[in-house]
Amino acid sequence: MRATQDPAWADLEPSPPLVKMDPDANQAFEVATFKPQAPGERSSAFLINGGNSIGRGVTART
Repeated sequence: MRATQDPAWADLEPSPPLVKMDPDANQAFEVATFKPQAPGERSSAFLINGGNSIGRGVTART
């Protein structure tokens, strides 16, 4: 079923089936949060503690 007869709306292929995760796999995941620094704030710090890294006032690059 289509909302319009416009041929630009091609039929989509179904997604491949999901692959089940190995039950013995490490189920941990990583999260990153990026927030802009307040205007005029000049301080910076970078802390590494175990598996955690915290940076304030630093530039993130890939």
